[in-house]
Amino acid sequence: MEYDPEFQQRIYDMLEDSQYWPEQQMRNFQSHQLAQLLKFSRENVPFYKERLSNALSADGEINWNRWSEIPILTREDLLNHREQMLAPRLPPGHGFVDDHLGSGTTGKPVTSRHNSLVALVSEATRYRASKWHNISFDRIFCHYDGDDPKIASWPDGRDGGRWGPSWLAGSAKGIKLQINRTATPEQVAEFLLRKEVDYFSARPNLLHSVALAAKQLDLKIRLSAIFTVGADVSDLLREDCRKIFGTEIIALYASKEVYNIAHQCPSGEHYHTNPEFNLVEILDEAGQPCAPGQRGKVVITNFFNTSQPFIRYAQGDEVIVGEKCSCGRTLPVIQKIVGRTTHLFRLPGKRKVALSLPAKFMKIISARSWQIAQVKPLHFEVRYIPEDSDNKPDFNGLAELLRSRLDQSINVTYHVMEILPLTPSGKFIEFVCELPPES
Repeated sequence: MEYDPEFQQRIYDMLEDSQYWPEQQMRNFQSHQLAQLLKFSRENVPFYKERLSNALSADGEINWNRWSEIPILTREDLLNHREQMLAPRLPPGHGFVDDHLGSGTTGKPVTSRHNSLVALVSEATRYRASKWHNISFDRIFCHYDGDDPKIASWPDGRDGGRWGPSWLAGSAKGIKLQINRTATPEQVAEFLLRKEVDYFSARPNLLHSVALAAKQLDLKIRLSAIFTVGADVSDLLREDCRKIFGTEIIALYASKEVYNIAHQCPSGEHYHTNPEFNLVEILDEAGQPCAPGQRGKVVITNFFNTSQPFIRYAQGDEVIVGEKCSCGRTLPVIQKIVGRTTHLFRLPGKRKVALSLPAKFMKIISARSWQIAQVKPLHFEVRYIPEDSDNKPDFNGLAELLRSRLDQSINVTYHVMEILPLTPSGKFIEFVCELPPES
């Protein structure tokens, strides 16, 4: 579908109202959306033809007492059954389709397909959360993202036009800049200062490396707000951003497969989910819903992605369920994300760098899954499980890529693994620093 600002504004207006709906009204809305999704998926998507039979009656009504009998969708399902999960046609108004390669934070990047309605509704949830935090769309916004060195490279970056809703007065004055991840933290810090950026967006580990570079270079950068997406935001990162940039972090919990999951509430560091967009289940080891204060795995059903339905999808994250929020919104609360983390690498000259690799990395190394570990100050190990193919790893190409992102003097070795190591708590970290703790 073509971008329709009036349609998106109607969605936004509904979200402004629905954030205060009583619980039963939201439940009724979700039931209606889910019934349409499940009926469409059973009739059009081979993967779901039998998978939904227990929870969906012949007339399309959901039997909530048997909802938990729908099998959990895993990343392995996405890897092994992709073609069976794709719909040959879309419902009217759901738009065109596009494929996205995930970041591989579980060591196994997957390609997912989305229709444009998903992006349009997801963006409307971002606009709602921006209003919570009094964000002004008439200012300069910079996003630190992208793998292609030909697009948005330092020193010029890229001007992407407005970044706010077209129907909002003043948003036409806003400027969206992009600087890609081939830029060093020092270059990004210089870019923020030179372009007089007001709002900055980056993954937490990349943000931390930029903040520390700005401090080391003694650059007086002042931002109005910082947005993060991906891993959980540590107390240390929040404190460093207050000291170095003079502002607070506003965190977004999202994924490439299901888009925006939850936004940080202005009343604290917890998150509100978007129940008008996703059904978010937080389940214990027995598959039962967690109570406030309990930690469980996240299982998500997206209402609008009919091109590749994600029904009860467990992407590998764990969170802690929160109590009802004092802000007055009735949206469900996630107290803390505990299943996503990564490390900063410590390099000569007191540099701390967050490594980010392009999607082509998996092809360079011909791996099904991988981990990069700093085992000595200038020694990095690439641990990987080979893919089942005749492709040979390009070790020289990978070493060149790592040296360009980290330091030209590093040594890179390679280790074929059957199982990649996990943290003591059972988590996988794709970039891990195994140097002794700093004093």
